[in-house]
Amino acid sequence: MNVLVLNEQQNQLQSIEVDIIKSVTGKFEASEIVNMFKDFFFNKMILDVTALNHYEDPTTYKNIVDGINPDKVIFYLPEGSELCTSGFLSRLINYGIYNFTTNNDGVKYLIKKSNTLKDVESIIKMAQGAKQQTSNPAPVVQQPVQQPVQQREPERKNTFLPADIGNQPMVIGFQNVTEHAGSSSLVYMLKKELNEVYKNQVYAVEIDKNDFLSYGDKTMVSTTKEQIRTLLTKLESCKVILVDLNNDTENDFCTKVIYLMEPSTIKLNTLMRKNRNAVEVLKGKDVILNQSLLTQKEISEFEYESGIKVLYNMPPLNDRKRNEIIIDFLRKIRLIDDNSHNGGTGKIFGLFRK
Repeated sequence: MNVLVLNEQQNQLQSIEVDIIKSVTGKFEASEIVNMFKDFFFNKMILDVTALNHYEDPTTYKNIVDGINPDKVIFYLPEGSELCTSGFLSRLINYGIYNFTTNNDGVKYLIKKSNTLKDVESIIKMAQGAKQQTSNPAPVVQQPVQQPVQQREPERKNTFLPADIGNQPMVIGFQNVTEHAGSSSLVYMLKKELNEVYKNQVYAVEIDKNDFLSYGDKTMVSTTKEQIRTLLTKLESCKVILVDLNNDTENDFCTKVIYLMEPSTIKLNTLMRKNRNAVEVLKGKDVILNQSLLTQKEISEFEYESGIKVLYNMPPLNDRKRNEIIIDFLRKIRLIDDNSHNGGTGKIFGLFRK
């Protein structure tokens, strides 16, 4: 069982679907948190850092881990804050703190598997690179006086660049292999993130269904398999078109097709009962495990038994929020180029494993 310490981020954390044995809300000194829980048996403490007095001071966190095993504490940081920089996080890492996140998906991952130094060592390299740039500054150019910059960055600040995909739109098809593998939700989340990069030159299309109507987005449209090619011709000025193929197996109009499998026992057994060759035909194709809670060891076993190389392992995600793992997946399929090596949050919270 786990414990929650809440303050300003309680709305996000109260909805998290994990087992909670004790929850406290308020503002505390680090020593109070230690005294409250040092003799209390729990699996993980999910600590909203805004519940700590002086949470902007890295030494506050040292006082926590001096009294509580850092492997048992997940530090929940305000997204876009000054805490989410390589400089601040490298200080925490030096105190032996490796488990931090800005979202509930990260919390659920870290409950199952704590980070090690190897998992976060890239942040130290980012901080070292930023420090080198500071010690060798470029010549100063006088600029007009501007308004002071706010301390908090906007939640959806774009730190990525469009990939070089040429003049023709990139048409990515998504095909559910197991029943209800989540293609509609995944397309929605991918499109929402791509809009930030390609300046709304992104469309989503579903074939022979009307699920997209629920999203209330005019750039998410429905068509039939007879009309799909005509529609794609009309959208030729777009940069990226995401196609939820549903049951349409004629996908030669796609630049790439990604096959979704939910790797639960019941879904895989149902698939094999319907078609014994369903897995065989996927060999050599781009397959992702969607809504997956498999560990890396279980993924390796799945690959060995099925003969399929998994392109990506996608955990269950909250489609109401920005998910860093969606960004990581878009990097993986080369729809975005990373421009976040300056200490932003683009790579810092890559908590999930491919």
